[in-house]
Amino acid sequence: MPRPATKIKIKREAILAELSQMAEGRHAGCETLIARFLRDPQYQQAAKILSDAIQVESYRRLARRDEIPAPPAWLLPI
Repeated sequence: MPRPATKIKIKREAILAELSQMAEGRHAGCETLIARFLRDPQYQQAAKILSDAIQVESYRRLARRDEIPAPPAWLLPI
């Protein structure tokens, strides 16, 4: 069983290693959103799905705007 002094030394080394990573910008908490996006295919797939949905909806709205209004005296056929 490790002595208490050894546990403290291990914890100290782990903390120093983590601080070193933070200083170099390699710590997971310092990682940018773009870096996570580039690394994770699920983020990329979700972004693609959202992009496609937004594009389809914008086409639908444009199609509705292009409808020609009926003339004022026009009636629906019976």
